[in-house]
Amino acid sequence: MSGWLDTLRAQVEAGPGAGSTLVVATSGGGDSVALLLGLHALREELNLRLVVAHLDHMLRPNSGDDAAFVGQLALKLGLLCLREQRDVAKLAAEQRLNLEEAARRARYAFLEEAGQATRADAIAVAHTADEQAETVLMHLLRGAGLDGLKGMTTLARSPVPGAAVPLFRPLLLVERATLREWLREHGASWREDATNADTTRFRSRLRHHLLPLLDEAAPGARARMARAASVLAADYAWMEAQTEAAWKQVADPREASVRLERAAFLAQPEALQRRLVRRAFFHLRPTARDLSFEQVSEALDVARRGDNGMRATLPGGLFLIVGDADLMIGAVWDVGTSLHLTSGVVLPDEGEMQAEGVSVTVQEVGRAALPDEWQALPPTVAFLDAAALRWPLAMRPPVAGDRWAPLGMGGQTVDLRDWLAKRKVPLPQRDVIPLLVDAGGTILWVVGAQVGEAARVTPATERVIRVTVAHRMLEEAGRGEG
Repeated sequence: MSGWLDTLRAQVEAGPGAGSTLVVATSGGGDSVALLLGLHALREELNLRLVVAHLDHMLRPNSGDDAAFVGQLALKLGLLCLREQRDVAKLAAEQRLNLEEAARRARYAFLEEAGQATRADAIAVAHTADEQAETVLMHLLRGAGLDGLKGMTTLARSPVPGAAVPLFRPLLLVERATLREWLREHGASWREDATNADTTRFRSRLRHHLLPLLDEAAPGARARMARAASVLAADYAWMEAQTEAAWKQVADPREASVRLERAAFLAQPEALQRRLVRRAFFHLRPTARDLSFEQVSEALDVARRGDNGMRATLPGGLFLIVGDADLMIGAVWDVGTSLHLTSGVVLPDEGEMQAEGVSVTVQEVGRAALPDEWQALPPTVAFLDAAALRWPLAMRPPVAGDRWAPLGMGGQTVDLRDWLAKRKVPLPQRDVIPLLVDAGGTILWVVGAQVGEAARVTPATERVIRVTVAHRMLEEAGRGEG
């Protein structure tokens, strides 16, 4: 039963290397205790310096007992032990996170701090083949591509923004049952976390219901899935190298947006197009957990077929927006802040006018002109119910005391500046962003953002007015300082 120690030795030698300092994340559970004891058994042979790290999430009444157990184990082994308490429930409430995500963030933040404080070469965590199989299944069932199906990797970047100490997972090919049997043979004890039996979480349902069925249908399924993930991880590494080369060729990354040269982007194989969109997304939203296959597919469809100004919605308030020669990925406000007015102008009943470089076109169109895919609607186009309009229309900047009724709020009005602030519109833009208003001063449309309730198109609408702000302004903004 010591074969897993050979695997552990090989992983250390191939990863952080002999002579490394490792922070060992130790919850007190069987997997982490086995990892700590296994590394300790190899300590002299591999010249390892080990530091035990334990975070008390304060989520269970007896969580302090786990911390005491880990402290006693470290003392018995003669190892430095770093222990800390963090109120995860409070953190979840403050940051509007579920408890699982809040605990994850707190745990990795603590481990990163421990790694930096001890000048560690890596943070060793006890993810096993079982957890690798769970991860692969979770991603498969959620429609993930290669990025998800490769599962966890042996050496990986910590999810903490700006982290300097890598994560080290040396047990990804070792099954939990193997570790438990080894612990029993050596008379070692560990703590059982009662929350692991909670099947309300997706991962727990896979662990307790689906994986046992797979084991029954195909014995050894966990180990095979873990091995398959390791093979896909090698494919992923090769793809990452190709993505890096393509990124340098087609992408112009900025702090708040990414420009992709459209022709060069579309000349890439589809696999690289997908990876470039994902890379741009995580460049702008590095703490996001995932980007779905469907979301990327929609973005690619708009990138390939979309006309100038069309956009596809991405998570985190981001869009992919089509330009003449470029694709811009960012928030509307990140790429459209050159749209501004400092004074009001009256619009024609039909036709085009220009003011301060902003070109506005008003045109009556039939209902057939309404796009089928509203989420692909350009941010500089609004469709309005002609019967609900009070003419003439005008375009003006915001004024103190402006209130408006955003679409979807049933006619309830809100303070415009508060609404703009919640949408993270930059402060200077809040005073000059164009507003479309009717003769009574009602705000019909916040340009680039949202149509209001006052003149929204309904199933009963017979005459439709399309108001368009020239797309070239959006492109000029995209080429600005970003």
